[in-house]
Amino acid sequence: MAGLGGSSADGAAVLRALNTLFGKPFSHKELMNIGAEIGADVPFCIHGGFALCTGIGTEIKEILPIPECVFVIVKPDFECSTKEAYALYAKNPLPQTEFKFYYNVFELLYNNPKIEGLKSELINLGAENACLTGSGSAVYSVFKDLNEAKKAFNGLSYKQRFITLPVKAIPT
Repeated sequence: MAGLGGSSADGAAVLRALNTLFGKPFSHKELMNIGAEIGADVPFCIHGGFALCTGIGTEIKEILPIPECVFVIVKPDFECSTKEAYALYAKNPLPQTEFKFYYNVFELLYNNPKIEGLKSELINLGAENACLTGSGSAVYSVFKDLNEAKKAFNGLSYKQRFITLPVKAIPT
């Protein structure tokens, strides 16, 4: 319940492993379609990379080139239920907006001062920007280089914080 797709990544890993163990009977596209039956984030987790996903997760548009950057991800001490988040969205659908790197409709729906405070803290520590991950509650922030990311990381008091690099799409 952090908005990082943990269960979807697990499902994708199992599908990819089974496909490999059985001699790859399914194409990459077929595997992604099977994944979509499990969950909306599973196709992206099968595909990987830096992408804009639409529809039920099967429409994936890679964003290339992957920018040189470092992410600092913070998981605050509260959780957001994906089921409850989408129920909230169903009751209050917001208009579609053009694609922006730092936009998440759930931020508007939640209007949570803790999330906004965390984003501000990361920006004050040098992040180019910060945004809620998925349906929350984790927040990612973008830094130009590893040294800046490490400074911010060390300036945070949250127990669950991580530094990571973008991951390229997994070869098919």
